[in-house]
Amino acid sequence: QISSKERCPSPLCQLPSRNWCWPKAKVRESGKCSTNMLRKRKLAKATDEPPAASGKIVKRIRKSRPSSGSNTDKVVLERVLGLTTANNASLTCCEVKGIVAYPAGCTVVLYYPRKNRQQHILSPARKPISCIAFSQDGSHLCTGESGHQPVVRVWELSESPSQVQELPGHRFGISMVAFSPKSKYVVSVGYEHDMTVIVWKWRSAQQLATNKISTKVTALSFSHDGSYFVTAGNRHIRFWYLDTSNKVGKAQPLQGRSAVLGEHRGLNFVGVGCGDERTSFATYAVTTNGLLMQFSQERRMEKFVSLNTPSALSITVGQHIYCGCVDGVVRVFDPHSLSYVSSLPNPHPLGVDVASFIDASALLESTDGKSKLTFPDVCALTLDSPNNRLTCIYSDRSMYVWDISNVQKIGKTRSFLYHPSTIWDIEMYPEAVGDSPSLLPPGTFITAGADNTIRLWNVGSENSSVFRNIYSKELIRIIDVSKDQQSDDLPDGDAAGIRSIKVSPDGRRLASGDRSGNLRIHDLQFFDEAVIVLAHDADIVSLDYSQPRISGDYLLASSSRDRLVHVFDTVKYDLLQTLDDHSAAVTDVKFASSGDALGLVSCANDKSVMFRTLQEESFTCTHHVAGKSSCQSMALTNERGTVIAACQDRLIRLYDVASGKCARTIKLSTNDTGSLGKVALDPSGSVLATCGSDRCINLIDLASGDTVASLHGHSDAITGLKFTLDCLRLISVSADGCIFIWRLSKMLGEMLQAKLVDQRRASGVYAPLVQSALALASPGPVVAQSNKESTAAAADSTFTVLADHEGEEGPSPDLQHPVASGAGDVGRFSLGVGHLPGWAREQRVDLSRGLTVASEFQGDEGVLHVEDAWSENRPRLSSAGVTPVSASPPCQDAERRHCIRAGSEELPSADKTWVVSRGKSACDDDDDD
Repeated sequence: QISSKERCPSPLCQLPSRNWCWPKAKVRESGKCSTNMLRKRKLAKATDEPPAASGKIVKRIRKSRPSSGSNTDKVVLERVLGLTTANNASLTCCEVKGIVAYPAGCTVVLYYPRKNRQQHILSPARKPISCIAFSQDGSHLCTGESGHQPVVRVWELSESPSQVQELPGHRFGISMVAFSPKSKYVVSVGYEHDMTVIVWKWRSAQQLATNKISTKVTALSFSHDGSYFVTAGNRHIRFWYLDTSNKVGKAQPLQGRSAVLGEHRGLNFVGVGCGDERTSFATYAVTTNGLLMQFSQERRMEKFVSLNTPSALSITVGQHIYCGCVDGVVRVFDPHSLSYVSSLPNPHPLGVDVASFIDASALLESTDGKSKLTFPDVCALTLDSPNNRLTCIYSDRSMYVWDISNVQKIGKTRSFLYHPSTIWDIEMYPEAVGDSPSLLPPGTFITAGADNTIRLWNVGSENSSVFRNIYSKELIRIIDVSKDQQSDDLPDGDAAGIRSIKVSPDGRRLASGDRSGNLRIHDLQFFDEAVIVLAHDADIVSLDYSQPRISGDYLLASSSRDRLVHVFDTVKYDLLQTLDDHSAAVTDVKFASSGDALGLVSCANDKSVMFRTLQEESFTCTHHVAGKSSCQSMALTNERGTVIAACQDRLIRLYDVASGKCARTIKLSTNDTGSLGKVALDPSGSVLATCGSDRCINLIDLASGDTVASLHGHSDAITGLKFTLDCLRLISVSADGCIFIWRLSKMLGEMLQAKLVDQRRASGVYAPLVQSALALASPGPVVAQSNKESTAAAADSTFTVLADHEGEEGPSPDLQHPVASGAGDVGRFSLGVGHLPGWAREQRVDLSRGLTVASEFQGDEGVLHVEDAWSENRPRLSSAGVTPVSASPPCQDAERRHCIRAGSEELPSADKTWVVSRGKSACDDDDDD
């Protein structure tokens, strides 16, 4: 409902609302709202009635527009694991809504600590976000970019944030931005080579005042009344005064005065903060040599105090002054007297296995002073005074949220540990094979980084509570190989790191290759290093395991920049064969199926693709394909008979392994710049994901070659892509150190899952899909259904119980997994197929426990096997009746017998029903089974 007397709130639009001008519409340069004329013409076509008279209420029903097929309808960024915060300018907090904002590449992450939920803003310019700031009322967010010709963007925060203003004016990057206290102005400061500070009237995109700064600026803060703001930098503390009486359209010179430092004029300042309403008379700053200084409104330094640390890095001011220093130290001071109050607890120690810290007592034992521990530096701080929360970002890109309601007893509310540098590779943990149990929870994925660590992640799995530590709930384990890293062999300027990883098909071994050419094998049961082999002279860029051979063992292949391909056995990891057919760095290697024989395909920067076949315990080259451009990555179809190669000319080529011929070519239609880097195929073999030097991810329909979606958000080269095993999500890693989890649309995910189920059923190896358990969007409490509700409703729902808060209650014992809850009574459950379709009766699945029952008799005795993946008690069902292995006596009540009916199958008259006896305690629980 819009009043006809109201006018458009846009400052450049003077059209009344009776002309159908919507509030908050975008404004064109012509001075009219961008949506005004279009909606007016549409309304004129729909009706000939004139607009309502003045003073009346106009009620309109807006018809929903048809879907335009945008990327947001298909793929949504669901979770970001990582950040790119470097200083206080790239970390901010909204005290009104309790939101913490920080950049992750070209994306702004809005984190809600109370709900442990994320919201994301994707920059349309695809440039790294360098600084962010909230308005005082929390309705708008301002971002600054780095790179050539950056702009300041103002976003309106809602359920779906949208850009409302764009402010170009800088040339070489924006180091910091800030809103004035009344949100009327925005101040932006450029990089050192930009040397510009601009005051904007952001609603009209007008420059109010501007000036030059000849030194590097590291901090910016507005005074409480908004009359001035302060900048700090190298030998620089300057007070800038705003003249709001300027009514000339041209920008005026910005007036600034330097602070009176006296003998401290040669110090470098790294942080500055103006006092709140209680201390509006003072301005505080910290220096690189560990001093906290107080300045008056007359710009004089009144007093200073030593922080008792080698250096300080950041500061935030509220009821107390919080100073972030090196070695994880955060000092708390009184703003009136600068007297010391307390210090925050230390974060996690560096170089220590954080998975061993499962309770607070382990942390106290590690900090007893017996060994010298090092901690990451505190590079950014932000304060949420109404909610008594202090958010700290450390130099290893970890984030902590501290409860400061009592500064003498500070506790940790949240904490996250991320990769501190480039992530080189990602691998999904495979499904369990046969009767062998899974060593890691479903949905686990593994990343390898340039920090010499391999990290195992599981986001939202209900079965990973036994792996979780007190520092990061998403992180299962950190495998640090830096103690054995041979960094002296690397060229000058090159950093060591794990370059590639691969998990064996049975999920028990993890192979990794580093930049020194070392091949390591880790046991995933105890996370011990089993084997280390000096395999290559350069970094190992690709690893691959073969499918199980007739003998039951595997083969492992490695490729390197030294132009060699090695083949190892998996018993003692002895070298079986060395292949030197390529004349340049080998970029990828894959095991394939060449007819009935095992094949090996490799590609290199010499623009060649080699197809080899295993003959008499050695691989022989059968086809040599010389292309027009080099291939950077490969993927295999489900039958492993077709190789999908991503080439530098932005073409995707499909090769037949048996013949070595290029069967098909797909050209990307979204962008003609850059080259392709990585390629990944979903488990159903329907959607292909590619990425390249343009930092975009393209999803391609493999059947038609059409582009399904184009995604962006990373600020550096994308180094790895993987689909989850349930075909519902795509995980991407980048050189910016961030992990992005993208959720496919419901329609697309269900289509891929249905195709995967059909493929498994056609191959005769049908099994329930492994759920990735990425319950990310709503980590709130889960309400279980009553026992009296229908079984069909329970079959369509998946319960995920999360305990993400410290101090919150864990999952209910009734909803825990049988392993976690200790449930082992097989006789407690009954299997019924009375209302299932025919194809479901052939493979009967107990949805409550994951029990798979084969439909046909095995052997002459007619024994029906029940496969239980979570219990050692394995009952055997036969035509004479079944009693599960249990200590409980069989039930004597004939009316409470639980049966498995054969459905439409023709069985002998005496074998129509199998009776499953249960213990008395189980029979007394439910009457509705």
